[in-house]
Amino acid sequence: MILPVPEKEKSLNFEKNQGLILFCFLKVVPPGIEPFASVYSKILIDYTFTALSFMKAIELALHQIHRFS
Repeated sequence: MILPVPEKEKSLNFEKNQGLILFCFLKVVPPGIEPFASVYSKILIDYTFTALSFMKAIELALHQIHRFS
């Protein structure tokens, strides 16, 4: 029989994982370097923002459709 994990333990595990992710990010990316600004040009940033905006609009529209069906 599998017992559910208490909510307090879930919270602690989540916080540990978040700390580990932050630690790994800081080890990979040197301090003072903005990872995306140095990789993308201004045009690509604009296109990326536009694409993400459309994706969010579609997601919200689908959510509304499912809510009323």
